[in-house]
Amino acid sequence: MVGRTPHESSDPAAPWLAYAGIFVCTAGVLMSEVLLTRIFSFTIWYHLAYLTISTALLSFGAAGSFLVAYPRALKNPQRLAGFSAVAAGLTLILGLAYLGRNPIDPIIMFSEPARFSIGLLQYYAVICIPFLLSGIAIAAPLAAYPSAVNRLYAADLAGAAVGCTLAVAALKWTESNATPVFAAVLLIEIGFVQKYVLPLGYPTYLLSATIVSLLVSARRLLCGMRSTSAGQWPLFPA
Repeated sequence: MVGRTPHESSDPAAPWLAYAGIFVCTAGVLMSEVLLTRIFSFTIWYHLAYLTISTALLSFGAAGSFLVAYPRALKNPQRLAGFSAVAAGLTLILGLAYLGRNPIDPIIMFSEPARFSIGLLQYYAVICIPFLLSGIAIAAPLAAYPSAVNRLYAADLAGAAVGCTLAVAALKWTESNATPVFAAVLLIEIGFVQKYVLPLGYPTYLLSATIVSLLVSARRLLCGMRSTSAGQWPLFPA
C-alpha cells in the first residue's frame, strides 16, 4: 500500500470526488486496455497485441513507486489526480496518432530484427505514458485516504466492470477506429472536474463543447492510421 500512515484515525475523509475520480478513471483505463488490445490485434498482429496488458501492469507499478518516492506530490491529491487524468487522456490520443504514422511490421521480425525491436520498444514507450499517468490518478486517492481504502477500492472494481462493458458496447455501437477516443474523453473530463472542482452552477456546456471539439479533432488526427500488412482491415480510414 503506497503512502499508508500508522495513524489512520487522523486521516481526512475521502471527498466524493475521490470516489468519482477512481470510478471514471478505472473505467477509462479498462476501456483503453480492451480497445487497444483489439486495435493492436489488427495493426501488429494478435501475437503482440497483449503488450497493452503487460505495459499497463508495469505502468501501474511505476505509478505506485512514484508516489512512494515523492510523497510530497500527495499534498493536494485531488489536483494531482485531476492533472494526471487529463494528461493521460491527451497522451493516449497523441500516442495513437503517433503510432498510426510510425507502425511496425511484424513480417520484418526475423529479416530486420534490430529495426523491429526498436519499433516494438517505441510501442511500449508510447503506450506506457498514458497508463503511468492514469495509474497516478487512481493511486493518489488510495494513498491519500487510507482509512477509506476499502470503499475506494470498491469504486475501482465497479469502474473496471463498467469500463469493460463500455468497451464491448462501443465496438458494437460505433466504428472500431473511433472507440479509443471515448476512453480518452472519460479520463479528460473527470480530470477537469477533479482539477478545477466544478460547482453545480458552473456553465458545464463549455466543458461539453471542449470535449466535442476534442472528439472531432482526434478523429481527424487519427484518420491516417493504417494496418501494417496488405489486405488487413484499415484501422483509421480517411
